[in-house]
Amino acid sequence: MAVDKVMRDPEWVEIPEGGEERGLTRGGLCLVCGEWIDADARDAYRVVVSKPPREAEYACHEACFARVVHPSVQLPS
Repeated sequence: MAVDKVMRDPEWVEIPEGGEERGLTRGGLCLVCGEWIDADARDAYRVVVSKPPREAEYACHEACFARVVHPSVQLPS
């Protein structure tokens, strides 16, 4: 048996690797705990949620993100 055509799910979107490391571009509420995070915070991640054509940017404490992230995700050390 040979495969001659592969049907892809139209909802499937590849998540690009985070090659460009950017810190927070602005302050905001933590996506997980709701506590305010200043734009110059060093213990926070910039989380971008995207489903074309929309994109939203959130702030999240490192500790909060580590608590809720999926086990398959490797966090930078």
